[in-house]
Amino acid sequence: MILLNNKKNIKSPSHTKDLLKETRIKQGVSLKEAAECIGVSVKYLERIEEGDYNNLPADVYVRGFLKKYAEFLGLPVQEIVDFYQKEKRIFYNIYNNDNVEKKSFNGGFFGKIYITPKAVSFFAIVAAVIFIVSYFIYEVGFLVSPPNLIMENPVQDAEVFESKINVIGRTDYDSFVKINGQNITVDENGYFNKEINLSDGVNVLEIKAVNRLGKEASIIKRLVYTENKN
Repeated sequence: MILLNNKKNIKSPSHTKDLLKETRIKQGVSLKEAAECIGVSVKYLERIEEGDYNNLPADVYVRGFLKKYAEFLGLPVQEIVDFYQKEKRIFYNIYNNDNVEKKSFNGGFFGKIYITPKAVSFFAIVAAVIFIVSYFIYEVGFLVSPPNLIMENPVQDAEVFESKINVIGRTDYDSFVKINGQNITVDENGYFNKEINLSDGVNVLEIKAVNRLGKEASIIKRLVYTENKN
């Protein structure tokens, strides 16, 4: 059954799907009848009337369906196609915005933070600035604080029976070490090892580490050397 109506210009509808559906119903035509008359699958006409754009075939086919359907219902063909194209653009704009919304997460006090290329760049810059500032603070603190100085031998004051002792320890790699005012070589890892001659009786060893800004750390060890006369 083909319905022939006089075609008139129509105002842009709020939804093209509603116009098609309402016109068909007013004319007392079922979807099945319309589909059979124009040779379009019922499921496609149903999706057009429901505005289910995601489940329609390529635009070139949909435009063909719309032309046949509008012609069948006696509606202005080109106007219906134009309305559909505009409505579809609006639909996909909303759809894409919804997808961005789904990729957002709750930022607590700051509300929702959206994961976009600009947001990623912003956070990368912030992270880089924080790293640089933290490194600068670390370096300044490293320089204004006394250097580390750890003794491995002798660990504590003691009585010894050898006339020589190896003074072993470590400090910061860029500090220098003195033992009783004598400069001692420090390796690239901050370790030092120096053989010291002891005199009979109490020997006071002052181990001092000094960094580039002159900050000092010192340890004093007292060793009592008793000469073995046997």
